[in-house]
Amino acid sequence: MFRLNLLSRAIDRVQNRYLLVHLIAKRIHQIEEGAEPLSGEKFHSIFNKVLEEILEDKIRMAEWSEPPQGRQEVDLEP
Repeated sequence: MFRLNLLSRAIDRVQNRYLLVHLIAKRIHQIEEGAEPLSGEKFHSIFNKVLEEILEDKIRMAEWSEPPQGRQEVDLEP
């Protein structure tokens, strides 16, 4: 139940569940490759630690002013 509470609060903060899943997966991958968790040692689960980082505004999705290099904007209008 506690994890569900963290998850619903994180969804409220990010406001896009698909971006939230991407953010969680990317951060878990970083931690598994040796990055230090930014939150305290409050939780044993990496998933819960990442949710705590999101809720404490220690990580968030970067907003792009331009598309990333190597990608092009495509006009989908006919």
